[in-house]
Amino acid sequence: MGERIAPRLYSPIYLVMAAWLLPTAGMFADGPADNLQQLVNDTAAQVQLAYRQLPNERDRRQAKLDSVVAAWRASNRDQASNERLATWLHTAILNSMPGSTKPLPPAPTFAASDKSVLHAAASVERKTPPVSDGKLDDDPFRDDPASESK
Repeated sequence: MGERIAPRLYSPIYLVMAAWLLPTAGMFADGPADNLQQLVNDTAAQVQLAYRQLPNERDRRQAKLDSVVAAWRASNRDQASNERLATWLHTAILNSMPGSTKPLPPAPTFAASDKSVLHAAASVERKTPPVSDGKLDDDPFRDDPASESK
């Protein structure tokens, strides 16, 4: 009789363990881009929390995080670039723990993609606005069509 009670006793424990492990199984099913996005979000949250009393340092760290992510987005996002970004983000989180005075790690270098080269070339060819002589025009609406309701 005691043998029949044991499986009934342990089955709820097995259900609880399965429910506990279920969310972690989804972590492995996500792609690398989802994991990197989560790391970026975690790093930004860590910087905001750890340096909420030091707005200048918080802004410097957030700007560096933004520049590293922008450089990664401009890269070809291959496996090596993803690993460099993940390593940098992990180190940035560790260096941004409350009470830490460690600076953020140096920004990693990413291989540029063909798209970023084209984008950089296009940004160089931007037209500049015409230079005015500094005088204010009397009528800012001079190029509007004339209306006859006057």
